[in-house]
Amino acid sequence: MKYEEKEQQQYAEMQVGDFQYAAVRDDKAPPSRPAKKKKSPLMVAGGLIVAGAAIMVVGVAGAGHSYSRYDADTAVMETTFVAEEYELTGNAEIVDMTGITGVNIICNVGQVQIVSGDSFTIENTSDVLNFTRSVTDGVMDIEYGINSDESVFDHDGGMLYITVPNMIVDNFDVTVNLGTASVSDLSCGTVKLNLNAGELSVYNLKADNASVTVNAGDAHLEGCTAGSFSGEIAAGDMDIVDLLSADLSVSSTGGNCDMSNVNADTLNIGCKAGDISYSGAIESGADINVSMGDVELNLNRSPSEYSIKETGSKMSDVTVNGEYLSDFVRENSNGTIPITISANMSDVEING
Repeated sequence: MKYEEKEQQQYAEMQVGDFQYAAVRDDKAPPSRPAKKKKSPLMVAGGLIVAGAAIMVVGVAGAGHSYSRYDADTAVMETTFVAEEYELTGNAEIVDMTGITGVNIICNVGQVQIVSGDSFTIENTSDVLNFTRSVTDGVMDIEYGINSDESVFDHDGGMLYITVPNMIVDNFDVTVNLGTASVSDLSCGTVKLNLNAGELSVYNLKADNASVTVNAGDAHLEGCTAGSFSGEIAAGDMDIVDLLSADLSVSSTGGNCDMSNVNADTLNIGCKAGDISYSGAIESGADINVSMGDVELNLNRSPSEYSIKETGSKMSDVTVNGEYLSDFVRENSNGTIPITISANMSDVEING
């Protein structure tokens, strides 16, 4: 059975970049997803499909927030989404979240799946891997794959399945040391995702502040909204599709990041090694710093609308629609959205 999309009542629509926004009722909650039966023992990134993403947020500023249209408690997204199927054993633990302000989940090996639900529940479908749960100073720690006497590859295809109500805690952290983790439909104030090895898949995340760190492995994010979003890649790959953020920062010291259909008010890219590509809208400005790597910006509006400046570059080629930057600046001197570029031994391409 596929997940069924629920209709969202819309009162107004407006076009911003490549994204559609709509005003919705504050009391309209994102759709919950019913249980599914197991299809395969491991999460396969290719089996998670998001098509036709439309990001809709409330247009009226919320009290006390600086990012009204990005707030996790009001942002609403609609996607066509097919998640990993699973088979529950009927032994789910319903967790009392009274006094809990943060959740920290660690996957040492195996598979962890986190989805939206009406209550906070934990169920382990593996007969081999174990987990522990403890609470200290209001923070609940959940660690999966703690078996010291088991090989890291000795698991039976089961998973740790966790359901999380929207906005139930202020902080939500997920760390994958070795294994596979998927997070879908999570809504929280601050979310930190750390991938040390393995695979991480994130769908329809809504957060006031979100950060993703990839030390090794592959991370895929799709259909996400965050007031502030930061991505750091030491090694490995990060793939971002359909992201909406007021303040977007991505840096790489040795990995690659591919961003497509992204809308950011401000963009900051730092690249010491590896390749970073960005496709979408930049509404207010960008700061690009690159050395020993390449950066490509594919913008959804004409580069003539941007004021593009190069500072401190050495042995680098910066081009705009195939022209050297100096030639482009002479021909287009009236851009209003600033893009500042510092490049050393690198190539920066801007197209639009």
